[in-house]
Amino acid sequence: MDALIGRTRLAERAISLGFDDREDVRARLVAARREVLAQALLQHELKDATSESTLRARFEASKDALGRRQIHVRHIIVRFAADADVAVRRRARDRANVFYARISGGEDFDAVAREAGQGEAATEHSADMGIVQEGQVHPSFFEAAAALKKDELSKPFETPYGIHLVQALAPVETVIPSFDEVRGRLAADARREAEMRLMADLESQISVKRFPEAMTPPDAGTAEEGAPSRGERQ
Repeated sequence: MDALIGRTRLAERAISLGFDDREDVRARLVAARREVLAQALLQHELKDATSESTLRARFEASKDALGRRQIHVRHIIVRFAADADVAVRRRARDRANVFYARISGGEDFDAVAREAGQGEAATEHSADMGIVQEGQVHPSFFEAAAALKKDELSKPFETPYGIHLVQALAPVETVIPSFDEVRGRLAADARREAEMRLMADLESQISVKRFPEAMTPPDAGTAEEGAPSRGERQ
């Protein structure tokens, strides 16, 4: 309240000194009025687009598109730098091939993974990755993992991060998020689409004539952002 009273006193003094008659101040007042009116109209026109019932209907209609594949995997990676040369990449692949042969030959995955994680240069790392969702990892990694059946071991494959060996601990499945998990996203999409429709309708109903030659040069440095353009009038 004290802050509001203080701003009111400042505004009253500005009026008494004739600031509201200054051209630059009038322009900013017009811009502020326009913004308040625009926001009020948007709030009024778009309220139905983001109502609870509308969003729930949108959720039901888009469940398939919202679904994301996921898979539980463990993996071994032999890392190399993004700018690694051909020789380094070949050595990494050779090492991964050795791990693949040992696991395929019956050795325990976890035992090989622990050994791989103890490389002298700490360039190898392994871990149970838990549940991995589509979009959380590099696309080529996820597609290779998603192609596996339960307990199946992939052949060594490369991503920008290194050479991987992946074993699926569960088959790939598609999980649909709950309404609450995606409510914000649904509301943002619905509002954006509704606003685009509204703007298209207004464009056909309200004409605006432009006067490019009356625009203030960009280097003039006098007009403040948000002030109405002198070259555009309804």
